[in-house]
Amino acid sequence: MLSQSVRRAAVPRHSFGHVTVAGLVLIGAIGLSGCGTASRNRHEVLVVPGEYATIQAAVDHAVPGDLVLISPGVYREAVVSHVPDLDIRGRDRNTVVIDGSNRLPNGITLAANGDSVENLTVRRFAINGLLFTLSDNYGNGSVLHGYRASYVTAYDNGLYGLYAFGATGGLFDHDYASGQPDSGIYIGQCRPCNAVVEHSMAESNRVGFEAANASGGLTIVDSQFDSNRAGVVVESDTTEKLLPQVGAVIAGNVIANNNNPVTPTTSEGADVFGYGIAIGGGSNDSVLRNLVTGNVSVGVIVTGGAGYSPKNDKVSGNALSGNRVDLVYAGIGSDTIATRGNCFSGNSFSSSDPTAIESTVACGHDGVVRSSFAGAESPDGVDYTTIAPPPAMPEMVAAATAPASPAADEPPAVNFSSVVLPAS
Repeated sequence: MLSQSVRRAAVPRHSFGHVTVAGLVLIGAIGLSGCGTASRNRHEVLVVPGEYATIQAAVDHAVPGDLVLISPGVYREAVVSHVPDLDIRGRDRNTVVIDGSNRLPNGITLAANGDSVENLTVRRFAINGLLFTLSDNYGNGSVLHGYRASYVTAYDNGLYGLYAFGATGGLFDHDYASGQPDSGIYIGQCRPCNAVVEHSMAESNRVGFEAANASGGLTIVDSQFDSNRAGVVVESDTTEKLLPQVGAVIAGNVIANNNNPVTPTTSEGADVFGYGIAIGGGSNDSVLRNLVTGNVSVGVIVTGGAGYSPKNDKVSGNALSGNRVDLVYAGIGSDTIATRGNCFSGNSFSSSDPTAIESTVACGHDGVVRSSFAGAESPDGVDYTTIAPPPAMPEMVAAATAPASPAADEPPAVNFSSVVLPAS
């Protein structure tokens, strides 16, 4: 059942870990002490390595509104920004590489409002590739306002690729994530989140996209989640604050073949496999016009999680095929579950549990249904350091000449009426 398939991992899941805390304190102290140039009255382009030998040195010199522009090369450093409205950008997405050598904890940590990262690659960090947060270790109540990652590649990092925690007003666009043993892209502990993931791709991760206790204005749209262990998981989670999860929209995505055994897993083991879209203990979530195919456990499942039953979730207009079961509405710890305003309608599918799901769990229908669903057996995972690097990814236009673009006005509005069912 999903209660097992979306279990939380052991430490350091939502902590920086012992080594990370030390790293953040040391690097962060340098960053704070280096912001003594605030008397500058104009924004600058800080060039690495032309003017500054390291990215961190440029960040230490920066003031709000500056652009740190990085030339091609492999930079073996962990970067921390405490400078608001800073833009960190690579000249070339595929050849500007921030590398942790599987030793450094987090690649780039954005611990200030309004920061953006563009057009570069983060790889081989022991915990996270890219991290937006003001908090440490499950959060201290602080909320980061405004963040963006555009045209960023994150692969073979020890937990998450792209990670926003305790943050609101964010955008992940044109990003790519592979080879993470937890999630390629993750958004957690935010209410409201006001965050959009769009035109992005995640493959060969444990979970392509995951959101826990992420409520209000969360949208995953026009993206692709392929060949992970699970495609998209939105859930309530007792290891984070702000329970339960409420109000996400998953629309217009391609979610296919999430049965890849050559993928890493967390220290808890291989606990999830063959899921397309999973709503676990969430309410008022919408799954609209997605193409969901080739998943060996289930195409779309709505079920309980973290002690919460789903309520008022809508699954509508999706095209499902080639899944072991296309649509599932299931209880946790019982084979019966009340419908509680949940709704399946207008989907193209061939199998469901319970059968005739669009009649038994129909819009406006109240009752109790019975389900016998069980997920497919999950094979053991592989070491995340063994996942092959991805191919070259599309570039940001005019990366070398475009002005700084901090994340002050994220996310963009999404017109759901214009989101179409993908053809393939």
